[in-house]
Amino acid sequence: MHHKFLDEHSDIDSWLHTIDPRVKVVVFFSIIIAVMAVPFAKPLPLILYGLLAVFFLAASKLPLSFVGKRLLGILPFVLVIALSFFFQSPVNRFFFLCYVMSKAALSILCMILLVSTTHFVDLLKGFQKLRCPGLLIMVFSFMYRYLYLFIDELMKMNQAREARSVGHMPWLKARTLANIVGHLFIRSYERGEGVYLAMCARGYTGQARTMHEFALQRKDYIFVITVFLYLAVTQAVNYVKSY
Repeated sequence: MHHKFLDEHSDIDSWLHTIDPRVKVVVFFSIIIAVMAVPFAKPLPLILYGLLAVFFLAASKLPLSFVGKRLLGILPFVLVIALSFFFQSPVNRFFFLCYVMSKAALSILCMILLVSTTHFVDLLKGFQKLRCPGLLIMVFSFMYRYLYLFIDELMKMNQAREARSVGHMPWLKARTLANIVGHLFIRSYERGEGVYLAMCARGYTGQARTMHEFALQRKDYIFVITVFLYLAVTQAVNYVKSY
């Protein structure tokens, strides 16, 4: 069984894919912070940030269907949260809802671009070089390596359930599914503990390792300076429009 997600399109030939992972982490998180800092009833900065995100999307050459599925998979949860404040908003409720959803969509798009244009191992090493907590890096490293294995286990157990529950009542299937989840948790815990001990015995220290070292190039400096100038100009335009 084969599963592809996270960095499925990290091998696409585009200039955004070749940017240093550390630079992309700093740039995209800066964009997200700038988007979150946009005050209410100020649509111009969101439009400018949206144009920047669309430019990056076009430059990344990522399939629109792939990006759309990722957005549609996350935005409903944001919509539920936004609706909880819908009737509490003292201003135009529909404008407030559109405002929140626009911010969420731009932030999610930035994260999709960051993860999808970078090999996950390189991304972890980039966070490590930026002094991200080592425990967090180790958790995500294990998640990436063994998530596929756990999905395979779940699919095999589900196929065995289907083969043994033909014609059974729906409530019996639900009870069996609950048992599968319990067994999967136990198997995952035992296998994870065994693998971790085996890796420690082979010198694992929790550090993200790759076959190459990172080195900032001219294009990386141009990229980060250009984006920061764009963010500064957008903030300046927003400040001038306020007066």
